[in-house]
Amino acid sequence: GGVTTGGMSRGVPVTLVVRAADKYGCPLRAGGDAVTATLKARVDISAAVVDKGDGTYEVSFTPTQPGPALLQVTINGAAVGAAPEDGLLPRCPSAALATPA
Repeated sequence: GGVTTGGMSRGVPVTLVVRAADKYGCPLRAGGDAVTATLKARVDISAAVVDKGDGTYEVSFTPTQPGPALLQVTINGAAVGAAPEDGLLPRCPSAALATPA
């Protein structure tokens, strides 16, 4: 699994944001997860990951070769994009209900 990137230019930095979710697909609102990212191309590149503390993680890398590649991201050892274990997606609480007053 992973995300296929479009054509990239060698030496041009790329930054994107990954949002962590629970096993039901509901977005997490806090950081602290173990996130890794690797750009799989002719030469694999480990990406830098910054925990933003709000359930999002900034992933940055600089391609060494032009063209498409596969970005593999894991959160707590699970590949990003994996379906929930039971395949069911319950409704997530609204932001208003999930945010403490």
